[in-house]
Amino acid sequence: MPTPIPDNHLSASRVNTFGRCPMQYYFRYCLELTSPPSGALSLGSSFHIALEHYYKQKLNKVSLEVGEVLDAFSTDFDERIHDTAWWKDEQPGKFKDQGVGLLKVYHKDIAVDVQPTSVEHTFEIPFENKEWTFTGRTDLIAEGVVREAKTIGQRPSAVKAPHKLQIVMYATANRYEGNVETGARVDYAVKNKTPICVSYPFQVQDAEVDFFLKQVSRVALMIENEMFMNSRHLSPFPCSHKFCGYATRCEKTIGGIVAEG
Repeated sequence: MPTPIPDNHLSASRVNTFGRCPMQYYFRYCLELTSPPSGALSLGSSFHIALEHYYKQKLNKVSLEVGEVLDAFSTDFDERIHDTAWWKDEQPGKFKDQGVGLLKVYHKDIAVDVQPTSVEHTFEIPFENKEWTFTGRTDLIAEGVVREAKTIGQRPSAVKAPHKLQIVMYATANRYEGNVETGARVDYAVKNKTPICVSYPFQVQDAEVDFFLKQVSRVALMIENEMFMNSRHLSPFPCSHKFCGYATRCEKTIGGIVAEG
């Protein structure tokens, strides 16, 4: 497989994609093949856009009513409907209603008590001895606490590993710029029949920051050496046509059979 190396930077999404499945990274970032998002991803993206709108206003001391937050969500979600890969009998309207319910409870239980000090802050961290950079945006810092909001299907008992990694990324960038966070927290909006929100705090240890920096360097090294493989039977993430838009191409490229759903 000829592998043009993409521009030499990594981000949270690129590292997570490579960790989930190196072949997925290869298709998306090396061959630049786009794959339409699933309904769940579109819902999560619109949820994020609505919160960004809310917190940017609150950063300027303007606290929006929940209706204005829902308007931002609905506008963004409607724009995504036709570019989303809806699975079989999935109905966009049900996903939209679900997102509205999640935002209502998130606004009431969490957002109104959060005063942001930084929203969608861009950063860039250079690699040592390598012409790579790690770039991204820290979603939210509130009173020294690095925060992340996620939509999720089932209530977790603690911060899930991929989300903790993302928070460590943000904390690393924050420290690189000379700041020290007072804590970290992941807020989950849970897609129950009756939506709920749960929030889990944790402290980012120095050892986790060191591990993250070394792990990112390893990912860059594997990309440079074209170490792409499919994690079909190795990863805890679902590998199926339902959850991966590259499933058909993967079967044609490396063989085997990807599960249907």
